[in-house]
Amino acid sequence: KSETMYGDMGDYGKKWLLTNDAGSGPYEVKEMKMEESLLGEKFDDYWDGWEEGAPDFFREFAFPGEVAIRTLMKNRELEITSETLPMEAYAALREIPGVDTMAYIAPHNLQIMFNTKVPPTDDIHVRKALSWVTDYGVVVNDIWPYYIQSVGPVPQTLPGHNKDILQYSYNLEKAKEEMAKSAYADQENIPFTLSWCAEVPDEEKVALLFQVNAAEIGIDVEIFKKPFGLMIDDAQTVKTTPNGSVVYVAAHYNEAGSRANSA
Repeated sequence: KSETMYGDMGDYGKKWLLTNDAGSGPYEVKEMKMEESLLGEKFDDYWDGWEEGAPDFFREFAFPGEVAIRTLMKNRELEITSETLPMEAYAALREIPGVDTMAYIAPHNLQIMFNTKVPPTDDIHVRKALSWVTDYGVVVNDIWPYYIQSVGPVPQTLPGHNKDILQYSYNLEKAKEEMAKSAYADQENIPFTLSWCAEVPDEEKVALLFQVNAAEIGIDVEIFKKPFGLMIDDAQTVKTTPNGSVVYVAAHYNEAGSRANSA
């Protein structure tokens, strides 16, 4: 119980919930090994009942790395794998007998989130310039050929998505026009910090592409590879949050308003 967070309410059970559950779902936590694995066991009295043949348990693993995943799949020790592997890894997995891969439109977006409280991304014209100078075609055609470009910040699968909202495209002239309107006009080598998630290897390609594109409008991008946990730690204060973060962002609920609030 912590007296520093919520008074008599302690920490509202946050520490306890790290290794336990308090939900109403079909499985309950049997074992939780932090940063390693979670074992869920079938809850026989689940309120919605059970279909015949439902699994008695499941185990989720922390990301062990691309090579380990391929080995586990080949040895039939893993049934479903990550959606964040490099494209080359999926090509290799398709060569394993009995392994299928699939593509679907997910209810989340891959984005470069901007810190709007620090220079130069405190200037809306800089943010617009960066949005115009990013080559989205390379992302969806070369880096992730199964992806489609999002229309606005709300995933296209969510109820309330607006298909008529502005969709940015690579346009160097418009990017230069926006930079000319900014407080950083006529400056060169403007520093910009960018983090990408170490657990998603192909995000590095997005970061490098952004670095090249940003240089076209005088912005010097410094790239940092960080585990997701450290990216979350950095985001706790304005000063430690980088100018940009390459992350997947999902809605908390199945509607557009929830996603807009988390943008």
